[in-house]
Amino acid sequence: MLMWLVCVPVAWFVLQLVEDVPVRQARIIAAAFDWHGEKGTVTVSESKRVYEGGGRGGGSMRTHCFGTFVPDDGTAPLTNIRVHVGDCEIGRVAEARLIPKDPSSWMIPNKTDQAYAGDGWGQPLVLLLFMGLFLLIAGGPFVLCAALFPVMILLALYRRWRPTTD
Repeated sequence: MLMWLVCVPVAWFVLQLVEDVPVRQARIIAAAFDWHGEKGTVTVSESKRVYEGGGRGGGSMRTHCFGTFVPDDGTAPLTNIRVHVGDCEIGRVAEARLIPKDPSSWMIPNKTDQAYAGDGWGQPLVLLLFMGLFLLIAGGPFVLCAALFPVMILLALYRRWRPTTD
């Protein structure tokens, strides 16, 4: 029983990490290939250098595209969102998919809406593969323990108390 009490919180933590990193990265990859997210068009309005990173590992300046996303369903356009379009040419219009912001993430907070138009899938693919494999290897046993221990207890109780047929 003590083992299960250790497995449950660790499994819950691992499953939250799976949602935060590999699942989110899979959604980004699918959006870049036009398979997931809200459909619309994006117009690039500016290109600016943004500081990324920080903390102990340091950070760096990177150029990001920003623009306006107009949903196909006719709802209000979203302005000043990060756009992944490859060539950051001002005025460029492209079909895109929107991944909405999700500030509840533990590991990689997605604080802004982002639009993907066939680009921006390389880094998410690497994160998906490495974090998915790591969480499968390191967290898989805890998830199995948390899920199978109650089943094993119920099975043992059933076998102990089932009517015997002599």
